[in-house]
Amino acid sequence: MVRRLGVILGGGLLCLSLFAGFAFAVTINHARDAPARTPAGAVYKVCNGCHSTEVMMGTPKDYNDWHDTVQRMIDRGAIGTPEEFDLVMQFLYENLTTVDVNHSDADSLRVVLNAPDSAVSAIIARRKNHPFKNLGDLETIRGLDGPALAAKKRMIFFN
Repeated sequence: MVRRLGVILGGGLLCLSLFAGFAFAVTINHARDAPARTPAGAVYKVCNGCHSTEVMMGTPKDYNDWHDTVQRMIDRGAIGTPEEFDLVMQFLYENLTTVDVNHSDADSLRVVLNAPDSAVSAIIARRKNHPFKNLGDLETIRGLDGPALAAKKRMIFFN
């Protein structure tokens, strides 16, 4: 019985040391990788170690929810530099963050809709007296890219 327990414990310690060695090797290899310099590169480097980007693409969220999600990733062991995590947040903000056209601040409209300042000013001026109802309303604003808006329609709301 004691010998059997020793074999079980020894096997468990062997498995634990192999796992720890693998995790350490992954960390060392990741650290040797060149730092990501672009938002998309950071997403690929930091996030793809655990899941595909399709997971993120299927779940647009507001900025605070993305921040909480990235923090949970860090808490679970996501590996990256502070600069890479900033780039991940930039990617999420620019590409997968929801925006309420009738209530969002100018910066959110600018970033999420990829809108020039003139279009952001026009959106804010119009919504004061005539709130936007749909994407067609929004597309009437000069300076906005219709196909780009259509591509982001899942993230654009009119509350």
